[in-house]
Amino acid sequence: GDSVFSEDTVAQNGTGATSQKPTTQLQAVGQSGTESMDSEAEPGLADQDMRRIEEALLGMGGESMVTDQLARHIVTRLTDEGLIVEFFDTEDEALFQPGTDKPNAIAGELANMITRVFEIVDNEVAINGHIRSLPEVLKTNPSWDLTTDRALAMRGLMEAGGFPAQRVQRVTGYADRKPSLRNPMAVRNNRIEVILLRSDQ
Repeated sequence: GDSVFSEDTVAQNGTGATSQKPTTQLQAVGQSGTESMDSEAEPGLADQDMRRIEEALLGMGGESMVTDQLARHIVTRLTDEGLIVEFFDTEDEALFQPGTDKPNAIAGELANMITRVFEIVDNEVAINGHIRSLPEVLKTNPSWDLTTDRALAMRGLMEAGGFPAQRVQRVTGYADRKPSLRNPMAVRNNRIEVILLRSDQ
């Protein structure tokens, strides 16, 4: 069929677990803010394609493609740039070993998951690394290098899982300059954004 999420795939990867709304922000998108782009999206990443990917992400919980453990690290949002899938640290589980670009197992699982989802279309992607602010007492701030290295590490994980290298348009480290939470030192600010770009980006 048209879906990459066949029963065989589910049987091989699923555990029977279901998810509690892994992409809450995505559900709020609805029809707002995207209608004006329909006429401009061709031959780019059309809203119809965006919705197919959104449905795949949302439906994956029910199909046991995203376990509760993975869902805790994921939020998505649709922007003019494309579909942003954000992977972030939780208080009890980090994507990378502290202060390094060495991925923990959860990062590899997330990379494999997004590689499968992004097979639905062939648009390019961008990968952004972010980190929480560090205490002022540190004499050197490794955030720029670290966020770039972590974004590169996510690229490597995706490519190792079968993601075509030529689809990666850019890899960027933002240090601690764009926190997702008001508290710049919050663990939640340690995150990787994988953006499925509209073709006109």
